[in-house]
Amino acid sequence: MAFSTKGHQKKTTTPHGCFAGHSVYSLAVQCQREHQPEDVHPGGQHSLDEFFSFPSEEANHIISHEIKSISLMENSTIAAQILPHSFSVVQLISNLQVQTSWKLWLSCALILFPVVQQYFRYTRVRRLQTQYGREDSDPRLAKMTVDEAWTILMAISQLEFPFFFRKALQFALFRTYGISSISSLLVKTTQLSTVENAGKRYADTSALLLEFYAHPPDHDRTLQGFGRLNFIHGHYRKSGQILDEDMLYTLALFAQEPLKWIERYEWRQLSVVERCAL
Repeated sequence: MAFSTKGHQKKTTTPHGCFAGHSVYSLAVQCQREHQPEDVHPGGQHSLDEFFSFPSEEANHIISHEIKSISLMENSTIAAQILPHSFSVVQLISNLQVQTSWKLWLSCALILFPVVQQYFRYTRVRRLQTQYGREDSDPRLAKMTVDEAWTILMAISQLEFPFFFRKALQFALFRTYGISSISSLLVKTTQLSTVENAGKRYADTSALLLEFYAHPPDHDRTLQGFGRLNFIHGHYRKSGQILDEDMLYTLALFAQEPLKWIERYEWRQLSVVERCAL
């Protein structure tokens, strides 16, 4: 089968004297004509316009037939020249399709991400507001149990604001050193005034606080943690070296500092329900 390429060639001379047209098909036909008689190709004549109107499957079949015919010619260098061109075009088209698909998926992801994030980011606080209300005067807040408050506290400290919640507790411990009665006792006992003891005292305090925060209020480990805390400070309280006011001030810091840090540095304000739980 031979094809007419008249009027569709942009003549660019190749190293073998063939003419490179605007398609692999035209290159194959032109090289075939220069190196093989017309009677080798049975079949009718087709123009390039007719060729490009064929379905892609039929066009691929035509190109494959022409390349196979060329490979049977005595001059095998022509087939070697045309085959790499055809494979390069197929590879180029495949790469373009992959790049287009990748860019499309990336664009969709960038557009959908803020919408999905906005929806799921406020899921917990919306659920709490539905259960307990949005206003301070809502009577459902007064019915919140200690276990429910602890569950809300876990969501705040572990899921919503983990970084600044932890930093707030660390700063709360640091602020206790500003009270003269507390700092003087710490210096006297050398618990935080020496390099050898400071790290251990900080680790012990963190371990006790973790027992309070990580377990429900009526859990055995929570009760044991409170018992250990009272035992450590009991001697100093009996001797009057630790005042009740100092104990209340320290406890208030661990409750208030997370609230202050979250509202000052985090991505949203605490809701009324979360404030009540704290």
